[in-house]
Amino acid sequence: MRLFVTGGTGVLGGALRPIARAAGHELVMPGRERLDLFDPRAVTDAIRDAEPDAVLHLATRILPLDQLGNPE
Repeated sequence: MRLFVTGGTGVLGGALRPIARAAGHELVMPGRERLDLFDPRAVTDAIRDAEPDAVLHLATRILPLDQLGNPE
């Protein structure tokens, strides 16, 4: 199955990546520098171009574990 994953380069996507690949899925995971999630047309075009079987929206603002204790 071809999966389009927002947030694929982040914390949740990083956890999904090895599991999905081990299950035989093909992953399309544009990073934030390639896809502006606040631009509806860009998201629509990216999904259309990728021709996925499913879309997983995993984009978050979760900090890496080594930064969780940093209040800034």
